[in-house]
Amino acid sequence: KTADFKSRFQEAAQAKYHEIPEYCVVSTEGPDHAKKFVVEAAVCGRVMGQGRGSSKLEAEQEAARVALDGL
Repeated sequence: KTADFKSRFQEAAQAKYHEIPEYCVVSTEGPDHAKKFVVEAAVCGRVMGQGRGSSKLEAEQEAARVALDGL
């Protein structure tokens, strides 16, 4: 099982800020068959991490991983 960074980040964010992270797709790039998503993870309106991936979930996981590193 791969590390679920979204779950870990949610637990950390709730413990520290008493808020649930929000994920926002800030851009999509490329043709329909090869899209890249760029997602930001924010807590209390503050962007904590950004990730990119070939799916929204992949980009969210990457954003959560980056956010966790910064907590």
